[in-house]
Amino acid sequence: MNALARKFVQDYPYPVALPYRIARDEDEELARRLWAIPFTALQAVKLTSLVHRAHPEHVEIADGLAGVLGNLGNLLSAQGQAEAARRCYERAAELYEALHRAHPEHVEIADGLRS
Repeated sequence: MNALARKFVQDYPYPVALPYRIARDEDEELARRLWAIPFTALQAVKLTSLVHRAHPEHVEIADGLAGVLGNLGNLLSAQGQAEAARRCYERAAELYEALHRAHPEHVEIADGLRS
């Protein structure tokens, strides 16, 4: 690993570490903080999607992915990105509906269908 790569891994050990730090840093300018929040949520969606693809049968992972998609939709909606938010909500609803069909015994999944 070259020096630049080592420095990057040292400074940013996780893919969402920098945007997460920016979002929480009250000394950062507001526009940069507002960018970092949905970026961090998008990274959470990407990571959760990878885990879900590896374990599609796992109810809690699929439920978590649907929840993260809903949260990202809320953030995008609050920033005026209605079309992107709609796509997140639709994907979350698809996951919740599939989960409910496959696992009707998990009544807590139906809560996601109401949101």
